[in-house]
Amino acid sequence: MSLFGLSLAYIRARALNAGRFVREAYEVGQTIQVGEWRGRIVAIEPDATVLGTDDGRVRVPNHLLLESVVRIQGSAEPEDVAPPR
Repeated sequence: MSLFGLSLAYIRARALNAGRFVREAYEVGQTIQVGEWRGRIVAIEPDATVLGTDDGRVRVPNHLLLESVVRIQGSAEPEDVAPPR
C-alpha cells in the first residue's frame, strides 16, 4: 500500500472513531455552536454531524466537535438537575 493509501486509511479511521465519541457526547435535538455554525443536531453520522440551520443543513466533520470548543445551547430533553448546595 502506498503512503497516500495509508494516509487515506488513517483519515477515514480517525473520522469513524470521532463519530463514536460524538454519539456519546451529543444528542439529536440539541442546539450547538461550533465555530461559525449554529444549529440543531438532526443526525449524527459516522463521519459528520448534520446541523439544521436557518440557511439549511450543514455537515460538520465529527473530529471538529472533539477538537473545538462547542457551545451547547439547548438539550434534546430537559434534565432533572438538583440545585447546587
